[in-house]
Amino acid sequence: MILFFAFSFGLALTFDLAFDLVFDLCFDLNNAKARPK
Repeated sequence: MILFFAFSFGLALTFDLAFDLVFDLCFDLNNAKARPK
């Protein structure tokens, strides 16, 4: 049970980090489009 909890927690953490990364990437792309150099 503890192992399962640790596994699900690690999975959630990984998904959270990946989501933040993708969100930051999309945000940067949108900013680049809004502000042409």
